[in-house]
Amino acid sequence: MKKALLFILMLLWQLPQAIVGFIIYIHMFSNAQLVERSKGVIWVFNTRFYSGISLWPFIILKRDKPVDRAHEYGHTIQSRRWGWLYLPVVGLASVVHLWFRDNGWIWDRKSDYYAVWPENKADELGGVKRDGEGRRYVD
Repeated sequence: MKKALLFILMLLWQLPQAIVGFIIYIHMFSNAQLVERSKGVIWVFNTRFYSGISLWPFIILKRDKPVDRAHEYGHTIQSRRWGWLYLPVVGLASVVHLWFRDNGWIWDRKSDYYAVWPENKADELGGVKRDGEGRRYVD
């Protein structure tokens, strides 16, 4: 009973991203190559996807790499913290930064997408570290 109540509260707290994640999953990824459940989320891997996105309870990734898993799980933690503000604050900042970088505005294509907020915070929350050369890794 307690677990069900907690799930309902988390669903209400993260409802916008849950709805968007469900819609994306149903329309684009119901035939994904791999779906698994762990850490309270549904992991969907599909090479047709652009990169990665965390829309609780779904994490959708192009490829199954530990650093990508950790980063997107960090976004899941952000979603739990921000609730209804996750999409307009974290999601919008992430999309705008990616669009600017990919179109050569402000940042060039070689810039480190993960060096600015909210991406660096997602890395931190997910346990992604950097070596002396600045390369991202997980233990």
